[in-house]
Amino acid sequence: MAGDVRYLYRMKPVTDQSERVVPATASAIWRWIEPVENLPRWFPIAQRSELVSGSGRGRIQRMYSEWAGKPVEIDQQVIHYDPPNLLGWKHVRELMNGKPAPQLSVETRVTIRLEPVASGTRVTIVSEHVPGNALKALVIRLVARPRIRRILDQAVGNLAALPA
Repeated sequence: MAGDVRYLYRMKPVTDQSERVVPATASAIWRWIEPVENLPRWFPIAQRSELVSGSGRGRIQRMYSEWAGKPVEIDQQVIHYDPPNLLGWKHVRELMNGKPAPQLSVETRVTIRLEPVASGTRVTIVSEHVPGNALKALVIRLVARPRIRRILDQAVGNLAALPA
């Protein structure tokens, strides 16, 4: 019961998104976004990525990155998996310098939606961060958000530049 009460007072997510129509089919784009090993080819903060376990919905994948000049390791669980239209994950573990990362967000989710349109595929990438409290929400909005927006814009641009 106590766990349920905690979510009644959860902060509103800080949400950012970027989208672009890419002149390729959803299936062609899916071949780039689905294998976790491809993440560094299109997601700008991913330096390296690997499959930890599973496949499809429930898969655990790990992304290695850098934030504030420090090495970061993020385990992600795939929560949306609808080929070739929808892929999404949430962060389930974040380490910085090998230690638990500071928790600004109680939940972080990334969703990639592929929607066929006449001129190709509309690619929409959404990032949602549920802040731990009002102060953390302010830090996310003022400090992290500009970088998150640049990352999302660059990610859709990278997908548009990949060979179909």
